[in-house]
Amino acid sequence: MMRRFRPYIFVLLVLILIGSWPRMFSTAARTINAWWSPGNGSILRATVQYENPSGWLSIVNTSGDVATKNNAFFDPIGSNGRACVTCHQPADGMSISAESVRQRWGITSGSDPLFAAVDGKNCPDLPDAYPQSHSLLLDRGLIRVALPWPPKGADGTSVKPEFTIEVVRDPTGCNTNSVYGLNSPSPTVSVYRRPRPAANLKYIIADSFGVGRFIAKNGQPAERDPETGKLVQMNMMADARELTLKTQARSAASGHLQLKDGLTDAQLEQIIGFETQVYAAQSYHSEGGELAESDGPPALGPAALARGRTGVLGNNTTNFWESKIFDNKF
Repeated sequence: MMRRFRPYIFVLLVLILIGSWPRMFSTAARTINAWWSPGNGSILRATVQYENPSGWLSIVNTSGDVATKNNAFFDPIGSNGRACVTCHQPADGMSISAESVRQRWGITSGSDPLFAAVDGKNCPDLPDAYPQSHSLLLDRGLIRVALPWPPKGADGTSVKPEFTIEVVRDPTGCNTNSVYGLNSPSPTVSVYRRPRPAANLKYIIADSFGVGRFIAKNGQPAERDPETGKLVQMNMMADARELTLKTQARSAASGHLQLKDGLTDAQLEQIIGFETQVYAAQSYHSEGGELAESDGPPALGPAALARGRTGVLGNNTTNFWESKIFDNKF
């Protein structure tokens, strides 16, 4: 009886192996340690794949392999041991996930620079080495962002607000804190946000659409680039608080890396140079298969993002689908 089934068992095993071949191949191509620690010094390859719960995410560096040694994006240039890459991990699409945060806590017992008190805790004066002190970062992947009150303009001067703020509910205790809160000697509002992905940025900084005298997000007058004097479209951050990649990098280095003397021109050039050439997108889905096949949908995957035009609303439709229809390529 067993002899009759042996050929079928063999065929079944072959089919299983064939079906799992893409996953086996990708596993060999992935980096062993997905987490990039500050000062790692390794080469970030031109194309890298990272496994995630849905399949694989791919990173494409259009400039080729990236030497991370002595690169300001990857080096711990601040005073707290962090680098830009600490909160902008390739495996997380150049942002950070709550799952990665929890893994780092487990591996380092909370000693990783990611958990620096300045913004890795719900409030800086909470007890060290307690998960509860970092619950928003561990549970939701959120970093504390301390905003001055009254707010400050691009030139650093205070802006007179047309409204007041009252704390109705303060789960973290930071907004009513006597040192870090709204009524402290240096009045501050604490908000908690996931680091924005430092990839695909050409679509964020494009100035061919969305640039006007007012900010669409909040109705406020648009700011001007402090270097060029041109109006900017204010899409850099969700709350439109940063004008350009340069102002964002300087603010992040000062606040999140606790860099005391500010970025040098060379460091700023390295950071922006890396951010503006890196693209991230899902490239393989565990159920849908390859998303960036040569004969598949042309708008998927990081390479498509790198090729795409900027300044067109509904970019995927305009760039790929309509052109295919009119060119009779379907």
